[in-house]
Amino acid sequence: MKRKIKSLFIISLVTLMLLSTVVSVSAQEKLSGEITVWSWDVAYKSLKAAAENFEELHPETNIILQELTVSDLYDKLAVSLLTGVGLPDVVSSEGNYYRTFISKFPEAFVDLTQVIEPIKDDFLESKIAEATIDGKIMAFPWDTGPVGLYYRADIFEEAGIKAEDIETWDDFIEAGKKVVASTDGKVKMIGIDKKAEDATYNMLSRQLADTVYFNENSEPVLDSKESMLVMEKIDQMNNAGIIYNVDGWGGRVQASANSLIATLPYAVWWAGTLQEQAADLHGKWRVMELPRFKEGGDRYSSRGGSGLMLTKDSDNPELAKAFTKFAMTDVESLMVGFNKFGLYPSYKPCYDQPDFDQEVAYFGGQKIWKFFSEISPKMPKVKFTQYNSEIWPLFASAKAKILLENKEVEPTMKELQLEVEKLISE
Repeated sequence: MKRKIKSLFIISLVTLMLLSTVVSVSAQEKLSGEITVWSWDVAYKSLKAAAENFEELHPETNIILQELTVSDLYDKLAVSLLTGVGLPDVVSSEGNYYRTFISKFPEAFVDLTQVIEPIKDDFLESKIAEATIDGKIMAFPWDTGPVGLYYRADIFEEAGIKAEDIETWDDFIEAGKKVVASTDGKVKMIGIDKKAEDATYNMLSRQLADTVYFNENSEPVLDSKESMLVMEKIDQMNNAGIIYNVDGWGGRVQASANSLIATLPYAVWWAGTLQEQAADLHGKWRVMELPRFKEGGDRYSSRGGSGLMLTKDSDNPELAKAFTKFAMTDVESLMVGFNKFGLYPSYKPCYDQPDFDQEVAYFGGQKIWKFFSEISPKMPKVKFTQYNSEIWPLFASAKAKILLENKEVEPTMKELQLEVEKLISE
């Protein structure tokens, strides 16, 4: 009797295994056809590697990738959304543009909540928050940009500065004075574009609040206590003579490569830029946490990052969902994007890979990837609005008045507040 029961058990087990195999094969057979994906530059190259891996698993599928520049992609997407013609199935988007497109075309994109909800804890909380609009997860998080303070260890040493002594931004300013004095003014402490790009204000603002320019109700907060504090601190740096006035991205790269600045607060991907554009400074750069605004304050911020959005116009929505989920959760594909193209993943299982525990010779043997993986979960959950990009010219003008024309911070920011209120009411 026992043998009979045992035999029946084995037969049942084998039957279940066979059924499981059939179901698995059947599920794979369901994925067929083609989809079109729009992306840019290194994101395109990374997706190409992911597509090859995906097509090996699903040979009846064809992932058609189209490469555009960032600006061309946004322009083409806007035209396609307006006309309803030529939309891709999947499209790359920077996180601060999710709400811009969704607010203008609320019925054009797929709600991915049911797809992402079961695995959302595997992603950085800040990136899930960024992709969540009106309670719905509207994009699959991809890369992210935890921010650190890059600094020249050799310049600090010559000026008698210990990095660990820089706890607050006030400490930073005092250290900057030492750098300027020890180099006879040839080296400044930090590079900031005084007339245009607002990266520094943006990153420092995120240390104090979960929004930049606007609150969660899309109301401008440029004259808020937090916004004023950030601009006042930047103005203090300017008045202390520790800012080198850079000209956009190229100027920032040039200042770093030519040893014109001793530090730069920037995102994780700046490490790759330094290694490529300032190769002769091998071993001289390090990275540390941002200074606080006050004792006990946050030292964490973020800059940049992107994700993938799906359009409802797709003729093959299941394939679009399956490929997107694969590309954003397949560790092998994501590590190709990280190691070859500098795309720092927001998918946390990647941080367990040996690559994140390596010493980086360019940074004096510092384990910078481990450093960034440790601060990534502490990044603020920033909320963007559809107006963020629209006010950049107004903000740049106000900043130039403060830093170049010596205008007072408070009245200038209050004036900016009124200008933005008028802009969004029109």
